[in-house]
Amino acid sequence: MNLSCPAQVGVELSRSRHDRAVEALKRLSFDDDVDAAALKTVDLREGDILAELPRLDRVSHAYCASLLFDDPMLARLGAALDASNVESFAALSSVPTKRFVQDGAPRRARMTWNPAGGGSDVFVYRRRKSYDKFHFTT
Repeated sequence: MNLSCPAQVGVELSRSRHDRAVEALKRLSFDDDVDAAALKTVDLREGDILAELPRLDRVSHAYCASLLFDDPMLARLGAALDASNVESFAALSSVPTKRFVQDGAPRRARMTWNPAGGGSDVFVYRRRKSYDKFHFTT
């Protein structure tokens, strides 16, 4: 396993999924193909991503499994991302945000809950640059 980023942070709201992630990380430490030093950079937190985002100053990329979020929750996610240091993020829903632009059309990805089915859309966003607000036509 290659952990190429200097720090990895995971925030999980569900205690049972957080506990499974912690156990999986422990199992990885016994894998000869895994860099043990890289595992020490992984920070798994149990908590609410909306509360954690402003405190994650070293996180540049984020993912949120937002498939079942309602519109008010998606708006809160967008506001939290806008206030964060995140440069790009991916979500399973279209997220309203002022400081990000969608990076192309949604991509289809297989998910564990429907491996034989058609997958789910993944929306990818990047932080808006100052020139993104201008639209040029030819």
